[in-house]
Amino acid sequence: MKPKHRGGYTREHTTLCERTLLTLLRGLGPWKKGLYLAGGLVPHFLFAETAYAGTTDVDLVLDLELLADIEAYRTLERNLRDLGFERGESDEGRAQHFRWTRAIAQRSTIVLDLMCDN
Repeated sequence: MKPKHRGGYTREHTTLCERTLLTLLRGLGPWKKGLYLAGGLVPHFLFAETAYAGTTDVDLVLDLELLADIEAYRTLERNLRDLGFERGESDEGRAQHFRWTRAIAQRSTIVLDLMCDN
């Protein structure tokens, strides 16, 4: 769940998101060429000296040409599972194909949202 105000973001959680991004870039092999960072982690890298609220997730845009067939997506799915991610679930308990979670640190979970480029 996203914090309702700036004070709800912590430097620790943003650091965990940054580390998760690095893990993804190292562990996804050829997939990393088709990933583009979006969302709340972008200002952290663009404006390091400014007051930055933080983020609680990692948002990546996928190049759909790399996932043109179902087997390509299954390979990406296997890579994510190998990195310790689990498929996210909706409030109703249904699998979310675009959201993955990974429990890290003590009582912290990082959310990975995969988005399409169009």
